[in-house]
Amino acid sequence: MDGTTAAANAVGKTLFLDLVQLLTNNEIDASQIPAKIEGISFGPDVKGGKSMLHTLWIANDNDFSANRSRR
Repeated sequence: MDGTTAAANAVGKTLFLDLVQLLTNNEIDASQIPAKIEGISFGPDVKGGKSMLHTLWIANDNDFSANRSRR
């Protein structure tokens, strides 16, 4: 579809996961969290002891440097 048609049929957004809040609540310093998350995907389920654990894969832009502060 062309840009005009796509704009007229845009899909709304809903917050699924606030990564910064989740990670800072688990003692990860905000300066260590990439500013440009590029993608998120459900990964495979893995066995952890007697439990089945669900995984979530997060991808960030390749210009992240741990030596820079969050933008």
